[in-house]
Amino acid sequence: MKKFLQQAHWLSIDVVIGAVASNLVFWKLPDGNGEVNLVAPVVLGVAVFVVYASDRLFDLRKVSLSNTLRHQFHSKNKKILWEIVLTLGFFSMLFAFTLPSAILKLGLILTLIVGLYLFAVNQLPENSYLLMAKEPLTAIIYSGAIFGSVFVTRSQISWQEWAIAFFMFLIAFQNLLLFSIYESVAKPASRNLASFLGKGFSRTIITIIFLIIMIGGAYVFSQCHKDYLYKVLAIQMIMSSILWLLNDFIKFFIQHERYRWLGDGVFLLMIAAIF
Repeated sequence: MKKFLQQAHWLSIDVVIGAVASNLVFWKLPDGNGEVNLVAPVVLGVAVFVVYASDRLFDLRKVSLSNTLRHQFHSKNKKILWEIVLTLGFFSMLFAFTLPSAILKLGLILTLIVGLYLFAVNQLPENSYLLMAKEPLTAIIYSGAIFGSVFVTRSQISWQEWAIAFFMFLIAFQNLLLFSIYESVAKPASRNLASFLGKGFSRTIITIIFLIIMIGGAYVFSQCHKDYLYKVLAIQMIMSSILWLLNDFIKFFIQHERYRWLGDGVFLLMIAAIF
């Protein structure tokens, strides 16, 4: 079981499940009874897996195989992983055409952005400071796909729902910046957003995001009157709190990449809001 969970983590299955759960949460807004388009979360989950797996497989062209166990796993299984990526990508495109046109348009725009990003990143040297754009861009694409695929189908969206969407972006960015900090500690020569901003300032940003979500979440709490919104907000505040705590115990969580398990695992908490 431990080996299975480890391999699932290397394949970012926890990230995929978290993205699907988060998307379902937004479909069910504002009162927990929103109509869910079941195809959209499935296509989103496949897309997240394809992007993450492709990114790691492309990494193998310039990353030493001894870099991480994750990359070693992808290197060892790259043939079958490419086959899975291409097969899932093909079938997800077929299913995507059954989605409402607004979601399809958004998906095509995000796909184009991701494609251009992957192409550009793999043309850059490992020490390029342009790689610092990875964290904010990934946060925008990830969160944008989660709530954007829902919001483009609706004519009215309350400001409380927009606030929850904004918090989702902040949590995604907080997560990625945190990982950037840990990567900078483990490999001081790495080039990412934390190495550009400085680890101290990056940790301050994570704290600021935590405070924004705590204070902003408390205000939204006081202004909304739906139990479902209360539950989603509470879970988001817990997610941000966990990431903030990871920011304060780097020496412990960097061991055995514990930060990755917990940092990616926070998105699984969204499952609790679905039911």
